[in-house]
Amino acid sequence: MKESGTIIAFIVLTIAVAISLHKDGLLFNPNEAKKVISSFSNPVSNSSQSLTGGKIYPPQDPPTNESAFSDRVYLSDIKDPGRLAVSEYVTIRVSGNDTPINITGWSLESTVTGNKIFIGGGYAIPQEGVAVPILVKGGSEIIVATGNSPLKYSFQTNICTGYFEEKMGFLPSLPMQCPMLYNEEMPERVEDSDVCQGYINSFKRCETRARYQSNEDDNIPQYCEDFVDKTVSYENCVRLHRNDKYFLTSEWRVFLNSRVPLWKSKRETIRLLDTQGKIVDTLTY
Repeated sequence: MKESGTIIAFIVLTIAVAISLHKDGLLFNPNEAKKVISSFSNPVSNSSQSLTGGKIYPPQDPPTNESAFSDRVYLSDIKDPGRLAVSEYVTIRVSGNDTPINITGWSLESTVTGNKIFIGGGYAIPQEGVAVPILVKGGSEIIVATGNSPLKYSFQTNICTGYFEEKMGFLPSLPMQCPMLYNEEMPERVEDSDVCQGYINSFKRCETRARYQSNEDDNIPQYCEDFVDKTVSYENCVRLHRNDKYFLTSEWRVFLNSRVPLWKSKRETIRLLDTQGKIVDTLTY
């Protein structure tokens, strides 16, 4: 009985296929009918493919843990690891174009010790405004110091921040890019005075103390002192030059405010992670 049922089912299916082919204007061919019947029982012949929505898609690549910024941001080097927090720092560099990248919320992590610390915000102009996200672009350099900031916060350097070196110690030293005093616009009588010019020329870049040695017959006129007092200092420099085209530099100083070193002196691997925890770059030494 089972064999007769199987035969009957096969006949019925064959007739249905034949009618379908006939309706489509195709000449009935037993061999073609066998192919159609076979396709009903084996619809996907390639097991490595999957049928979705009537379309066969290739196997998908596994998800990646690499950051979208890995082609632009990289860990350049590390200085004095494992000794003192005040002298330990990592340098991050950015390549590419001027499209800004927000690195606030990124983190540095040791795969050896598990130490992990996040990058916060900073001041675009020290002593002004409030902390903002740290935006960097191609050509930027970020020095991430382990210890505390002498200014108590992270900041972007400018052509005036070199004045901080005289009273505060930074490691590494801040760029000494302040405008030279003798290049500043000065009153006519200051410009015409040989004594004033000798005094002004004795000031080095980013310094508030002159090297000038006067004698009894060569006293500095008060108008010279007044000009210097209104020109030489971080605050005066910012007031005079904040609108200059190249006032801001491409360097940020970021401080992690740790009292102890974060990285091992050797056999260490440090990873830079974006806000999603994906790997931007890795530094091993």
